[in-house]
Amino acid sequence: MAQIYFNKALEYYKKASKEDPNNIIITQNIGICYFKTNQFKSAIVYLEKTLNSPLLIDGKTEFILGASYLNTNNKEKGCKNMIAAENKNYPGAAKIVAQYCN
Repeated sequence: MAQIYFNKALEYYKKASKEDPNNIIITQNIGICYFKTNQFKSAIVYLEKTLNSPLLIDGKTEFILGASYLNTNNKEKGCKNMIAAENKNYPGAAKIVAQYCN
């Protein structure tokens, strides 16, 4: 059921992105929607664009990007981003690092 909502949100965020293509929050949200609908490769494309944004400093991008890479069997990039999320104290990152990256 939730996947239906994320697909709908993705539709709206893509429209919003056409109106405001430089809005990093919209870009991040597109990546999150792709992640939530198990479209990990598409999530990676959008989330990579948001890395190093001064607006996104909580570790959420790195966490979801890391999880996306781990879901595509790219442990190196997955752990790199997950460790970055852990360093920003993002909830749950330390547990995933301990489980998959040691």
